[in-house]
Amino acid sequence: MIVIVGLGNPQNQYINTPHNLGFKVVDELWREGNFPDFKMENNANALISERDGVVLMKPQTFMNESGKAVKAFLKNKNVSALIVIHDDIDLKIGEIKLVLNRGSAGHKGVESIMQELGSEDFKRLRIGTQEDKGKPQNVDEYVIKSFKPEYKEKIESIIKKAVELVKQELVKQELI
Repeated sequence: MIVIVGLGNPQNQYINTPHNLGFKVVDELWREGNFPDFKMENNANALISERDGVVLMKPQTFMNESGKAVKAFLKNKNVSALIVIHDDIDLKIGEIKLVLNRGSAGHKGVESIMQELGSEDFKRLRIGTQEDKGKPQNVDEYVIKSFKPEYKEKIESIIKKAVELVKQELVKQELI
């Protein structure tokens, strides 16, 4: 089983914010992959959709507690790969990187997962959210505000790129 976790904040006010890019990518994977409807898994406090050995997961905790949901879901499961998809303020909007065994670089959701699992041994799909003018002074405030309209096309494009990268990983795992 491969588990793909999209990080985000569950409340509607965060839908179009940088912090919710992980949710957006998982939602697009769900649409393209004809997955069943998401169902709430109360033990993990997460929305789950599973098909053919692939699990899509959207923790319903706040970002900085994502690790609790991931750990609870993974308990007693035979997982061959874990991919965590999240925003990254150190990358420009439109940039994307797939990394393995790397530190959190200060991302609270990733930190939470690493702390709860006691490991950095999972893949992370980092999606850039830094505007052209550079890193904002107040990152915590920036990541929960909606993207500016001028970045709409870049955001849509990077979501598509992220979906393609995840699909490539699934091919490597021989799951599609």
